[in-house]
Amino acid sequence: MKNLVIPGLLLLSLVSACQKQSAQLSSRTVAPLASPSIAATREEPLWERTPDKFRQTWAAFIKDGRFRMAQTNEVAGMPYHYGFANEVLVIVVDQNVTDNSRFKLAFFKAPDYKLFWVDHNFNLANSRLGNASSVLYIYEGGEPPTRMAPLEWDAKRHKYTCLAT
Repeated sequence: MKNLVIPGLLLLSLVSACQKQSAQLSSRTVAPLASPSIAATREEPLWERTPDKFRQTWAAFIKDGRFRMAQTNEVAGMPYHYGFANEVLVIVVDQNVTDNSRFKLAFFKAPDYKLFWVDHNFNLANSRLGNASSVLYIYEGGEPPTRMAPLEWDAKRHKYTCLAT
């Protein structure tokens, strides 16, 4: 058994070195980005089990370049959150606006992922999204949040709202 330990460690080191070399070589073959100002790792509201319908809807939503998801370094935390029915609440950035009003709150309602702009009274630059039980929430401030509100349907106005009282 002792005779196999050293050769095994050597083999493991060799395989690890080959994988690192392969990863370095494959990263060099990727075409450079058109603009150095655009981060290669821009976050998107997608994860490995994101429904295909939402992937299509999101791609169409950001296609013209006007909107993108806020990045975690632009807001106080997670800029998107999936609800229990696969609906998605996202803090988005209107790239045609330069002040804090550029942050908008968008709700993509499953199963067809229809877009609803959410009325809110939050400073979205100081907010994050999450949930409490099965309800999507917006939280403003740190831990604990200074204000919070659930995503609710306002039947009178036919709009979704996140309004803190």
